[in-house]
Amino acid sequence: MNAWNEFSTGGPGSSSWMNAPEWFGFFYDFTTDEDATACVISAIASGTAATSDAVDGGALRIANNASDENSGANFHVDAAGFTLAAGKVIEFKARLRTTTATAADVWIGIFPIDTDLIGGVTDGLWFQLTDASASLAFNGYAGSASILSETGCATISDLTWFTVGIKITMDASTAAKGLVQAFVNGEEVVHVLKTNLPASTVFLTGGGTFLSGAAAAQVCDVDYVGIRKTR
Repeated sequence: MNAWNEFSTGGPGSSSWMNAPEWFGFFYDFTTDEDATACVISAIASGTAATSDAVDGGALRIANNASDENSGANFHVDAAGFTLAAGKVIEFKARLRTTTATAADVWIGIFPIDTDLIGGVTDGLWFQLTDASASLAFNGYAGSASILSETGCATISDLTWFTVGIKITMDASTAAKGLVQAFVNGEEVVHVLKTNLPASTVFLTGGGTFLSGAAAAQVCDVDYVGIRKTR
């Protein structure tokens, strides 16, 4: 469970995941069906999402219906207990891969509970792979308005694992102000101070979505996902 030690120097997190007196949160590596059932799965156009035994170590395999474009699923952990409160730190990390990087929509990051992220996200910070491009972007929304849009964060390859990390360090006294850092494969790709982050009344959790970009069998494997916050 000490997965947070996998963050490289400069990335979010270096202390033990199990350091409960200082942090609270969750980490699921989808080695059992129980990890998948901790998530709320919302199928899109008859897509599916379940723990896969065909991946070494297990993964949440999100699959399209094998015959339609824009098929897949949305998932989030069924507990949104994280807010961007003053003086606190939130960290998120996930590892994933997709069949065809240039033919998929993939979102992964920190959101409120929402069964249709692509259809109308209101708040959050997330990595985004858009159909017809292998270029990974990093986006942010607050109150249904865009607050952050960084393109060209990384180039994703087909069926190749990559890690993403998000660290938000909130200002101790000014609401909605905090340092946002984003990481791909341990390398920092975003470092920006924002003054218009989601309000502290918005409850967030980890999640994402996958939609196929072609009318053929496609999957997105999520090896693990975790989020934690300082007490």
